[in-house]
Amino acid sequence: LSTKNWQAFSDEETIEHFADMALLFQSLLPYRESLMNEAYTQGWPILRHMILEFPENQVIQKADLRYEQFMLGSEILVAPVTVSGATTKKVLLPKNSDWLHVWTELIIKGNDQFVDFQAPIGRPCFLIRHQSSITDLVLGNLRNAGLLEQN
Repeated sequence: LSTKNWQAFSDEETIEHFADMALLFQSLLPYRESLMNEAYTQGWPILRHMILEFPENQVIQKADLRYEQFMLGSEILVAPVTVSGATTKKVLLPKNSDWLHVWTELIIKGNDQFVDFQAPIGRPCFLIRHQSSITDLVLGNLRNAGLLEQN
């Protein structure tokens, strides 16, 4: 086993974060299955650059978002923190789209502007299109997994 790089089993805190992310991954299973079917039948990628979902959006066309944010299918926007020690993330929310921030359950209106989100370790910036058909399922799965508080 490598001792040069941090591993999922390096310490108790890392194990807990890894376990939480595994639960997050599992909570998305029905949605991921639908995306795999879509990829198989229609050829759409599962992970998508923002421009695939918002092809007419000039702001997205001009912004360099390659390593900053991406879509998981057409319904989930993910913006990983890529700067060591950072606990916030600036995310470009396209106009004419409303988003549900999963961890706070706040609805944010997209207006072609960057919005700052809290994104501490273990709580990546994860947004679902507001009123998406998957919202209740994903939130319910996250609650059942213990990643969100019960209402």
